[in-house]
Amino acid sequence: MASQSSSSSCVYVRDKKHGWLPANVLSYEGKVAKVAVFMPSGEKVDRDVDLNKYDGGTLPLQNVDDGGHLMELADMCDLPSLHEAAILYNLRARHSEKKPYTRVGDIIIAVNPFQWIEGLYGDETRELYVDKLVWNAGADGDSKAGLDPHVYETSSLAYRGLAMDGHHQAILVSGESGAGKTETVKIVMSHMASVQSTAFVEEVKPSEHISHDPGSESAVVRRVLDSNPLLEAFGNAKTVRNDNSSRFGKYIQLQFDVEDATSAAMKGKQVPSCILAGSICETYLLEKSRVVGHEAKERTYHIFYQLVGARDDTKKEIWDGLLGATNSSFAYVGDTD
Repeated sequence: MASQSSSSSCVYVRDKKHGWLPANVLSYEGKVAKVAVFMPSGEKVDRDVDLNKYDGGTLPLQNVDDGGHLMELADMCDLPSLHEAAILYNLRARHSEKKPYTRVGDIIIAVNPFQWIEGLYGDETRELYVDKLVWNAGADGDSKAGLDPHVYETSSLAYRGLAMDGHHQAILVSGESGAGKTETVKIVMSHMASVQSTAFVEEVKPSEHISHDPGSESAVVRRVLDSNPLLEAFGNAKTVRNDNSSRFGKYIQLQFDVEDATSAAMKGKQVPSCILAGSICETYLLEKSRVVGHEAKERTYHIFYQLVGARDDTKKEIWDGLLGATNSSFAYVGDTD
């Protein structure tokens, strides 16, 4: 975006198709602002904007630096002007730079990149967050200033809170269908398992507590992850927005055995060990109505299609009626159109 002489002239205006678009104020006439709108195509279009349709009768300001260029911040709490348009454009700017994670205080916002980003979840990245936020964290346990937002930040801080404070930790993962919730939960659990595996190292120097195999998973987490295909077979279905949409909620509890702080201090440890001892997985709010009906271009649960598509010898073991059957053989499965 071109530089402007005054940041007050850089605003956002509503658009029926695009939601919000950046614009420059050209002039004001009472409660009408004449603006030049920057279209996604690169075209600049003049519009008259009714200020009565905006909160406080003013247009939301863009967050621009002294040179008039749009700011892109890792923590949106630092945005000078915080509103819907500013949040969306900040997320868009980071997404275009292949930065799917953005911080809002203690909250991490993830925008699904729908592509593999090299190094985003590598061993080096895992080690960096564990070292900065667990083993070598400041007195308050918060050393996020030098780190880019990441889901590893959430799991590292949860681990440290569990080890240092001895308090239960809760991580809430929510979002629209297809946002990446299931994958995020897998990443968090695997990372927490890799952190706790370093608890067996007895070295005094915190910087040497990082495991040489941070990507390793405990048997407990492996079993939880291995249960996903089974849960998804009975609880996931194709929708117009997501071919593998979870139609149920899931509550996973990882149970840690936390070392006594006094015992840890006697061994020269700054952070007590947390040994993953078990896990509980509960499901709820299954969309039961989908068993007997679904919208056009959608499907019922995967398990029914897996049964129809199974090998003949498997079908015969389950039910002879499946032999020679297709999706159209069953009214509740049927076609997806």
